[in-house]
Amino acid sequence: MRVLVTGAAGRLGSELVKYFGSEHSIIGTFRTTQRDLPISCGTAVKVDLVDESAVLDMIAETRPDLVVHCAAASSVDRCQLDSEFARLNNVVTTQNLCQAISHVGRGRFFYISTDYVFDGATKAPEETEPLQPMNTYGESKRDAELATRKAGIEFAILRVCALYTAGAHPKGDPITAIAETIKRREVYKAATDLFSNPTEVSDVARAIAALAKLPELPESLHIAAPEYMTRHEFAIKVAERLNLDRNLIEAVTCADLNLPAPRPLKAGLGSARFEALMGYSLKSFDSVPGISR
Repeated sequence: MRVLVTGAAGRLGSELVKYFGSEHSIIGTFRTTQRDLPISCGTAVKVDLVDESAVLDMIAETRPDLVVHCAAASSVDRCQLDSEFARLNNVVTTQNLCQAISHVGRGRFFYISTDYVFDGATKAPEETEPLQPMNTYGESKRDAELATRKAGIEFAILRVCALYTAGAHPKGDPITAIAETIKRREVYKAATDLFSNPTEVSDVARAIAALAKLPELPESLHIAAPEYMTRHEFAIKVAERLNLDRNLIEAVTCADLNLPAPRPLKAGLGSARFEALMGYSLKSFDSVPGISR
């Protein structure tokens, strides 16, 4: 199978390259940052996914059996401050990929979405909950989901949430932010009223690679660890796991953080449908190996 992964230099994209690459031919796209792919996995392709003709040319040339669309504008606050940035990088890129797949007439499409398409009124919502985003980022991801559904192609919308990385932590990873702040002997502020399911990114990648082997999937599927906690509880767990000073973690409310974008307080995802389909749950934080500084 030929698998095209957009955003192959990102946290989830790079992990997907590893898992798919062990069995399949990989095309990994990037726009500004190239990460060399293992030679046995395939090649990296520089492409601006906002460019409709460039996307069509790429899909027509590579003719993938599966496209996993990880590339996104994922900074919630930047999206809130620049709605056009969110629209172009979340909605237009998705539309371009779907149109190209439809034009070529082959290939499945996995769209990677988020818990922020929900309003946080219901704890860990299941797939049947109505889409009611409360910030610009969530709105753009919802609109991309709707574009996917309307494209007339074979698709699955895979929602993930609160990703973190075990082992070497890339820039922007929550474990990196917590550890580096505490190691500088600075206070790390963490909300006690903002909930989610912290989920290890390689566990998600492994699940997506396994889902790709199934001939049919539900139109939407949540992939998240079962453990539900506040950002403050997660920060404490990280500090304890890394033997860092938990006293430097300050309990605050989400409102205290004065963030540009509102957040759904009861964020996260319920993954009962995934667990029934696959017969297992993703790992809780305490059971993830390799957590290190």
